[in-house]
Amino acid sequence: MKSPAFIKRMFAPAASSDSKADRHTRKTVALCHALLSERGEASGAALAREALESYRLLSGPALRAFFDVLAQEFSPDPEAVGEAAEAYRQDASQAKLIRLQNVVESPRQELFRRFNLAAGGTVALVEMRRRVLRELRAQPHWAGIDADLVHLLGSWFNRGFLSLQRIDWRTPALVLEKLMQYEAVHEIQGWRDLRRRPRGSSSPGSPHYFRTGAPANLASPICWSRFSTPMRFMFASALLTQAIQSGTAKKQ
Repeated sequence: MKSPAFIKRMFAPAASSDSKADRHTRKTVALCHALLSERGEASGAALAREALESYRLLSGPALRAFFDVLAQEFSPDPEAVGEAAEAYRQDASQAKLIRLQNVVESPRQELFRRFNLAAGGTVALVEMRRRVLRELRAQPHWAGIDADLVHLLGSWFNRGFLSLQRIDWRTPALVLEKLMQYEAVHEIQGWRDLRRRPRGSSSPGSPHYFRTGAPANLASPICWSRFSTPMRFMFASALLTQAIQSGTAKKQ
């Protein structure tokens, strides 16, 4: 990781104005550095919450400045990478390979892992990638941020995590209420309307199939926290697949 002096150089032109946005960006960056240096799990989780809250408040130029710092300040050290690569070229041992792999991994990845210590961290990272993709063509130097997020999200989630469960009248009422609340394609007007939606066997206890769209706001903390664990994995996978496919399509 490079010296924090980069942050001072980056914000030096705006230091005289000392705007609220600039101060907020510097605060967020400082929290990220503190989070990376923290060793305790409990204090790390508290720092992760604070850093994520600070990040979520960034927008416009302040958000772009933060991503610029992520791209520059939290990238691998080129000199360390070069030395490790040369050492492995001279001696292709497993020890030298492991050393090379360690120095090639950007500090951003560890930062994102620590973000995930906070509640809602994974959803925040998915949303972060969405914000990066929105301006990636105009900001190609953010490509490393996108690559790190794709790598981590792809390693955290796969089909093996999913436990798909059929939604029928034995499904907990809380889940059905959320289904009604977050229906995005055809709005459901209460329980009576919901009973008109099922398609399938009419036998008591038989499974039913609902013609429904995805929840309108899967990233909502309220929606996310109240879904059952299997549904969380299903919706998380849908979000991640959509985010990754969106990024792949845009790059093509």
